[in-house]
Amino acid sequence: MPTSVSVQGDYVSVPDLHGRVVILDKTNTIMAVLGHNPDCKQGRNFGVKQADWIEGVFSGTHGSGWDADGNLYVQDWNVDGRIMKLVRVKG
Repeated sequence: MPTSVSVQGDYVSVPDLHGRVVILDKTNTIMAVLGHNPDCKQGRNFGVKQADWIEGVFSGTHGSGWDADGNLYVQDWNVDGRIMKLVRVKG
């Protein structure tokens, strides 16, 4: 259930309503799945209250964008709204 895409260099972030962001490379290979919510009752659920948020876990991502340093900002869809910054780890 993808909602948008954001491109930076050879990578694209694809937020989706299941509560995750998939990072693909230029060959469409999945490089990472970020913020996956294993609780089916919280994924695709607008009603997740702020008290029930788990840091780094999403309820339904709608948008994302990269900054110049490769950090990713993710818009999480829920009753209170949330923007989360995911800091790029260089290995």
